[in-house]
Amino acid sequence: APAGPAAAVNGTGQGRIPGVSEEADAEGFRIYTRPEGKGGGHGVGWSEFPPYSFKVPPGWEEFPVSIADPAGTELDLKFASKDKKTGGEASVLIEPVLRFMDVGFNASVKVTDVGDPMKLVTGFGPELIGGPIEEFQLAKMDIDTLPNGLPVYRYEILPAFKGDPHCFVSITAARNRVYILNAKTPEPLLQYREKNLRAMMNSFTPVIAAELEAELKAELKAGNTADIEVASA
Repeated sequence: APAGPAAAVNGTGQGRIPGVSEEADAEGFRIYTRPEGKGGGHGVGWSEFPPYSFKVPPGWEEFPVSIADPAGTELDLKFASKDKKTGGEASVLIEPVLRFMDVGFNASVKVTDVGDPMKLVTGFGPELIGGPIEEFQLAKMDIDTLPNGLPVYRYEILPAFKGDPHCFVSITAARNRVYILNAKTPEPLLQYREKNLRAMMNSFTPVIAAELEAELKAELKAGNTADIEVASA
């Protein structure tokens, strides 16, 4: 069963706090759920936000985050493994939607409200790859719906230059936060690691309240979802 509570908050407890499930699935994946009280590197003044969860491959470990990290002060979590065949790096960023739109403190925003897939991925280029993301780098750009009813954007980002990573990115939103998972590997190791990195990307989800989940699923059933067109590169 997933570890952690259903209503975690951004607390003051800095550093690494276990959040990985004890049991693994048939492929060895465990579920990480953001624990209550985990601090992250966000500083003072952050309001509560729903936790998130995703699959963690065998042998991966959590590493401390720093406000000096190139991904920025919104970096919430880092996992990595140096294993040639199953390793890679993954980071989670929790960004305020105020970066894109003017909403109230208690807003409940979906990623489709924030912008289209291209706007979101190019807006976070510096945090994801250290610079601008060009259209030719987007090998894949999809819109999907998470099991809890939230819309999600998923991307496969190619290296622009030799030495750049190959990235698998998931971007969604809940409450007044944008949630981003970036799972990446050096290009020469992609052939070994792609399956695990895709599994991490596809499993990433905010853990939302049952009432909101029921509301979202009712909207989906009624067909009241935003129509956003996306062209795969």
